[in-house]
Amino acid sequence: MVLRWLNSVDDEGNLLPHFSVNPPASTLISGGTVTYGMLQLAFWKGFRKILIVGLNHTFRDPRGDHFTSEYNEQVRIPYERENVVPGEYESSPGKWFWSEDNFVRKTDFFYQAAKTVFEQHGGEIINCTPDTKCKVFRVDDWRNY
Repeated sequence: MVLRWLNSVDDEGNLLPHFSVNPPASTLISGGTVTYGMLQLAFWKGFRKILIVGLNHTFRDPRGDHFTSEYNEQVRIPYERENVVPGEYESSPGKWFWSEDNFVRKTDFFYQAAKTVFEQHGGEIINCTPDTKCKVFRVDDWRNY
């Protein structure tokens, strides 16, 4: 089985909130996070109640802020200052902008698609991360399960 990762976009380059329910027959949709891909695999394998631990939604690293040129130079991620365009995400969501607000909007966009698919099939995704900033999923304590 070969899985391909991609973001699903329309003809204008706008992101589409696709969620693959059968990744081996199609493709895993990236959604910008490993979590999104794992939710697709969990759904495909038949899991309907998902507890997520570690989804704090702050996108911070002990080495620094993911959205600064200094951090990206240190971890060797290309950083192009001209791609930082605050507020343009809504009009051009298919483009990547190195700003935390835009990245959170993008991941929330995809997480909402995952939540919808799980709920349509009687499932639920629960965020069991203390002090999480991701409010797409219901927040609870993992010790309750």
